[in-house]
Amino acid sequence: EVFGIDISPEAAAVASEKGIEAYQLDIDHAALPFEADYFDLVYCGELIEHLFDPDHLLEEIYRVLKPTGICIISTPNLAGWPNRFALLLGYQPYPTAASPRNEGVGKLFIRGVEDPRGNIRVLTARAFKELLKMHHFRIREMVGCPVTINAQQPRILLSFVRFMDQFMARFPSLSTRIIAVL
Repeated sequence: EVFGIDISPEAAAVASEKGIEAYQLDIDHAALPFEADYFDLVYCGELIEHLFDPDHLLEEIYRVLKPTGICIISTPNLAGWPNRFALLLGYQPYPTAASPRNEGVGKLFIRGVEDPRGNIRVLTARAFKELLKMHHFRIREMVGCPVTINAQQPRILLSFVRFMDQFMARFPSLSTRIIAVL
């Protein structure tokens, strides 16, 4: 069985149309509609950074995950190499925003492009580990992950960025994204 949770009623409807039992739910405030120790696997991709209360999310995941279950959570890395480089040059780190209406403000390469990430919380690999341990998760593995690069940039820049992103993904503390297997 596969279940899905989304704050958007439209996204939940699309998932339902594809055969997924989907619930529209604001995980910042509501409990997951499942019994304790229900799931063998929980996947939470690129969500924790959008919440006001990530502690509530982690408490709920821990509650519904079986003791032998696996949880996979991914998030952008505030201390990833592109953000360190941007800060070094005086630009806004990518997973942060100076304005919720204009998220590209102050960012290197994407200043004039709408960048609707809506990140509320930003995590480094160290903060992510500490937060997970505080919520009683046992970290099996924490890995870095490269991201898809915006193809609108000059070819020479794209080649360099792709190379750096793949190389730095070997080091979770420098990686663009972090994936935790719990």
